[in-house]
Amino acid sequence: MLALRVQLRGCSLLVISGHAPHEGDDAQTKDYWWQRLHGVLSKHSRLGRVIILGDFNARLGRQVGQITGALQDVQTNDNGERLLEFCEEYLLWVPSTFEHLHRGQQHTWVHPKGNKARIDYILLDEQFRNCVAWSSCDINIQVANSAIDHTLLGIGLQWIEESLCQKRVDHRLYDWEAMHTPEGKEKVRELVRQLPDVAWTVDPHLHWQILEDKLHEDHAQISSRTTRGKLWDEERFSSKHWLHGITFGSIIFVKVVSVHGKMVCCLEMLRG
Repeated sequence: MLALRVQLRGCSLLVISGHAPHEGDDAQTKDYWWQRLHGVLSKHSRLGRVIILGDFNARLGRQVGQITGALQDVQTNDNGERLLEFCEEYLLWVPSTFEHLHRGQQHTWVHPKGNKARIDYILLDEQFRNCVAWSSCDINIQVANSAIDHTLLGIGLQWIEESLCQKRVDHRLYDWEAMHTPEGKEKVRELVRQLPDVAWTVDPHLHWQILEDKLHEDHAQISSRTTRGKLWDEERFSSKHWLHGITFGSIIFVKVVSVHGKMVCCLEMLRG
């Protein structure tokens, strides 16, 4: 099983690939694999929009809500039931089972005796509901092993990130004069003291973002905004103002690696 986080401009994707046990394997083997998949998704699903690609050895023989469409197998096998339960729990859906999306052949696997079935699937986060342009099996992909009995399944995704369409970005502007006073410095120190203790299991990039958003959100409530202009007074604060990239990064970094060390670092930065 492989899990990969892809960072794009405007969003992150969590891409997972796996191969489920065969339908004839014992229940204990199947339970172990599906529990591993549950564990990966429950731990990392917040890192981005989820895309799961896999040979699930699953046959889906019925339509379930918005999870599967009308393109179905004759019946649902045990792996299929497990797949449907998994999709229902994590709000995933199966594009290749929807007639208006999938085109061409439906089967992804051919048995040595000639029987055909769809057992490979791409599962998508509900956020991709209106982003799928097409789904199809590509029989023209050349592979080194001619004995491979699976056909490549692919989908086309397209969407627009609103954040990339904004022509103007309104930067957060604060009252730097007020922050430079003893009272202002104490308010800043208090903000840092009250930063949330994010769980250590959270990805460092997400950890950073949570703290940054909280710091800006709380500070906006205590510092009045000024007119649009420079983000800081270069002559007075130079590289020493508390929201400069380097300083801010240092505050957050210490918060991540040492909860108890955050206050000391913050005071040192402000004293400069």
